Amino acid sequence: MQPNTSSENPQPCSDAGIEVGDMHTRSASLNIDRGYESTGMTSLVQPALETEASSTTVSSLRLAGKKESKRKADVETADPGVMVGLPNSSFIYRLQNGDISLTPRTVDGSRPEHNFSTLFIHPTLPNSRSNIRLLRMDPGPDASGASDLYCSLESVDPWNSRLQYECLSYCWGISTTGKQIFVRTADSDYRPMQVTENLHSALQGLKTSSKSTLYWIDAICIDQTNDTERGEQVGLMRDIYSKASGVVVWLGPGTTRLMAALDIINDMSRRFQADASISPDTIVGPSGLDLSEEDIAHLQSYTEYAYEDIAHFFTLPWFRRVWVLQEALSQPDITVRLGSYSLPWGSVILAALWQAQFTRTYTASSTADAGGQDSDQGFLPGLWLGLLHTRMPRGLSLIELASRARDFEATDPRDKVFALLGLANDLGPLDSRPSGLVPDYSKTAIEVYTEFARGLILKTCKLDVLSLVNTFPSPDGLHSFVSWMPNLDQPVATIRGFGFPEKYNACFSTTVDVHLARSLDDEPHILQLRGFQIDTVQFVTDSPLTFSRKLTLHLEHTTDAITHLWRTHLLPTTPNEMPERQRLQQYIELLTAAGFAQPTQFPAQPLGHIVPSRHIPSLVADFAAYWARLDPGFTDFSAPLAAKLQRLARSGDAHQFGVLAGKACHERKFLVTAQGRVGLCPQGTAVGDAVVVLRGGSVPYVLALGAAGREGRFVGECYVEGVMFGEAAGFGGEEVVFRIF
Repeated sequence: MQPNTSSENPQPCSDAGIEVGDMHTRSASLNIDRGYESTGMTSLVQPALETEASSTTVSSLRLAGKKESKRKADVETADPGVMVGLPNSSFIYRLQNGDISLTPRTVDGSRPEHNFSTLFIHPTLPNSRSNIRLLRMDPGPDASGASDLYCSLESVDPWNSRLQYECLSYCWGISTTGKQIFVRTADSDYRPMQVTENLHSALQGLKTSSKSTLYWIDAICIDQTNDTERGEQVGLMRDIYSKASGVVVWLGPGTTRLMAALDIINDMSRRFQADASISPDTIVGPSGLDLSEEDIAHLQSYTEYAYEDIAHFFTLPWFRRVWVLQEALSQPDITVRLGSYSLPWGSVILAALWQAQFTRTYTASSTADAGGQDSDQGFLPGLWLGLLHTRMPRGLSLIELASRARDFEATDPRDKVFALLGLANDLGPLDSRPSGLVPDYSKTAIEVYTEFARGLILKTCKLDVLSLVNTFPSPDGLHSFVSWMPNLDQPVATIRGFGFPEKYNACFSTTVDVHLARSLDDEPHILQLRGFQIDTVQFVTDSPLTFSRKLTLHLEHTTDAITHLWRTHLLPTTPNEMPERQRLQQYIELLTAAGFAQPTQFPAQPLGHIVPSRHIPSLVADFAAYWARLDPGFTDFSAPLAAKLQRLARSGDAHQFGVLAGKACHERKFLVTAQGRVGLCPQGTAVGDAVVVLRGGSVPYVLALGAAGREGRFVGECYVEGVMFGEAAGFGGEEVVFRIF
């Protein structure tokens, strides 16, 4: 529930697979006041500041029971309003141990009758599976004060009592640079609570422009120190947001450039309303985005001069916080706040759709960073629009959500699973799910990810989740501990997988043996699966293939990989019974094994439909255009085939083939099996590893097995020609049980 906003400019991995370059733009000029909110922050460890210009209460510290020398060593001198260099954990520890006490003072030196000797402690909820806490902003001891924030928490059953409340959606911010607020319940006095600076700023905004009296704010309303309560309240979050009267999205304070983007978005909304007769307030309803292709076409006519300002707007961390997906998509009544300004959520979506029109055109001719690690920070991630379109009735499956949300941020890595459970359309009630698909903060991240993977396998009877195991960089610590566990805290582009999105059928439509795949009490890290070995790795390239910004594939950063692999590994091993054209077709499909995003109507399939590359009509022509740049005479082919390829090259798109090959091959190795099959495999593949087909797996996998050939580590998914479409059903192999750890 805590996004990682430690970087001002997060760099998620792009689902688009292509990078957007710079575009010169100019800002719109509209009559909108570009003022900002003043948030009057108060130092946590600063003596009381009593200025003539302020009538607010400010916080001071009393160092109790310590010598002066000790106090000077512990507390640094700071300028007014500046947080001193005292770690947050140290500050809380000293408060709890009585070394520090917080006392608010008014300008005349008097103190309200409240207890500030200890931090606020949440009273236990009567029933954390049905009750929630709601926050009410209080005027505080000094009603005219603007610096300190006072609020009350009350435990309620809001849906039975029909209470009206709003939810706050925001980025938690950096936990080590906190501020303080003062909180009480009906049975307690005001006591200090640590909040992040971004939440403090949001609360200041709510205080100055509030239309609601009750709020639900996760960091305050949930006892973050109680793992049991956290898990149970997270299970309620979909209801908490969907049954609220509205959601306030806090993007943060304004800047000059962000205000320029806001001007553009407002201007765009007015123009769209005039052109399409649709108000931005109404384009996002309970069933999703209510726009036709004709409506969206209006956006194409708008000038592209504002591209960079809109791109900058979408770099705000909120758009890539994993929790906000559920928060914003559970409630159609959303108001977006940027500093002291507000705008409808529909206006933000219009801006994203408008930008997408130019992005598709502009990136068609731009160079790409092959690995899928594109600079996607200047866009509303495609998952947003996909969820808006599929909110009702289809929705998205948990594996699709987990796969496409990997570049979203969360401070707590466990939330990369828990934040998506309320959005998935394939889980059902909490009490009917496998334990790995129920939020439980008592588990470690490794336990959460491992049980998530097993839970999906048991729920779907398929192995699609194994395609989420990151095989591209060097294996990290989590992967080394449980080889078949996907580390969802690592971004991997969805478009790069072989097994997901599902497009092959290596297992010839078999399903997982669910009883066998269940967790063993004494071996929770073991995954048992039925299948059979179809081949053994006989050769693998020393280094992975790499893809350059020039849209070319290389080995060892110098050799052109596409021509080199054909000449070195395919021509000499071509069986006499296999026609040259068939062998070339297999090679082309191998190079583009990650598939192709088939054009579909945007409202129908906003996330695209991935199909095997053999379904691309221009595939061979695009390959020929790529090859012709290196060998215009096609000297490695027979005369009839060379002549045909020369003709096709004139109509092919070398860049498109380069991008497809980059998605499939970059950071993977090329293999040859003992039976002469060729393929692509993970970097960790070694000679002697087993190539297996497992029940429920749409692609083959590489396993590093022990001497007995039954137990070992999961290396990763692979592509092997001649087995991707169920051919292994006729191999007659012996089915065995593999124990994978």
